[in-house]
Amino acid sequence: MIEKHRPATSPLILAYFVASLTSAMTAVAVSVFAARHGHGAAAVSSILLCNAIANIALVPLVVPIFDGWSPRRVALFASVVDLASLALILILPSFPVLLVCTVIGSTTAGIMGPAIYHLVSLMGPDSGEHAEAKGYARLDTARLLGGLIGPGIGGALFQLGGLGLAVSTEMAATTIMGCCLAVFAPGGRPATAEHGGQQSFISRITQAPRLLLQNPASRHAFQIVWSAIIFTSIYNVALVFFALDTLRAGGITFAVLTQAFMVGRLLGARVASRLDGQHAARVLTTGGIVMGLALLAVGFGRNLSASIALLFVAGICNSGQVSALRLTVSSAVPAAVRPKAFSTMGSTNSAAMLIGYALGGPVVNCLGAANAFVLSGCGTAALTAVFSARYLTTDRSSLRFPGHPCSHE
Repeated sequence: MIEKHRPATSPLILAYFVASLTSAMTAVAVSVFAARHGHGAAAVSSILLCNAIANIALVPLVVPIFDGWSPRRVALFASVVDLASLALILILPSFPVLLVCTVIGSTTAGIMGPAIYHLVSLMGPDSGEHAEAKGYARLDTARLLGGLIGPGIGGALFQLGGLGLAVSTEMAATTIMGCCLAVFAPGGRPATAEHGGQQSFISRITQAPRLLLQNPASRHAFQIVWSAIIFTSIYNVALVFFALDTLRAGGITFAVLTQAFMVGRLLGARVASRLDGQHAARVLTTGGIVMGLALLAVGFGRNLSASIALLFVAGICNSGQVSALRLTVSSAVPAAVRPKAFSTMGSTNSAAMLIGYALGGPVVNCLGAANAFVLSGCGTAALTAVFSARYLTTDRSSLRFPGHPCSHE
């Protein structure tokens, strides 16, 4: 039997890396522009807040677009909107325009990412959960690597040519992404073709969250990851004070500690390519407990070398958890609803992060940076263990949506 040829994913993954890189570059350039033009810390905070609000509140309102358009068409549309908003920044580089375009960019990213993840799962040379995990891992690596090196390049570009150079570079990358989507991405049918074409607007918004909450595996997976994100967000707030006050070090040490976690996430994304659905639950549980213990040890140990190693381990665990969550989400919904489910995953994770950041300041002020690490580690490990007790004893045969590669129905 002749198998249908499935296009290679490398061009799209490479374009996604370039887009992630330039997006991180522009984010730094926008923040520096706002800070240097008399708007101060409130302006930078407003940009970050607009980013979070768009991810949490606006993205869920636009995900019904997947019911009418294929993922390829959604991604192309997002690219065009991004180009228009970047052009607006070039024409009118004012703070109000930056805020509006930040909201637009965060909203389009909330549908672009899920569309690309779904397209890559369709485009791989093989099928099945292992192939999905490999494609997701490569995209995670591209996204994390772009986010790791993008800020440094963005700062350099701002020094060389100001905001305009950084924005122009992102426009070029967005154009490349659009061309790759147009040439390499498969068309496919929208979700409406098979699911809920007559649903109301509210039903289409809530379709993916409802399916994910009804499935025991995805529900408990979200509980585990939400707990980890909230408590690790507290640690993120505490990290700069831990480096400067507890370790009595400088900005370079803070950067090294931050990069240790990021490098761990990069390695974890590569390791996650071997993951399958049968082991996703154990990765979620083990990753949460080990990450919690690592953060706990950082708070107790208060040693620079040990902290770097422990944060590296925590980064590996964090990346493994995210990959396991994505596989669980993928298997919990019909294939046509996966882009909306991935978007739901991003919005809920952003909401958990915002809660953690809101709690981080008061916790650090009350307990100190080192004790905030201890609380972060204890909370992550304890809640992971509590939520996993029921999750690991659930009958796995009922947790995958019929038609998934690992479903036998």
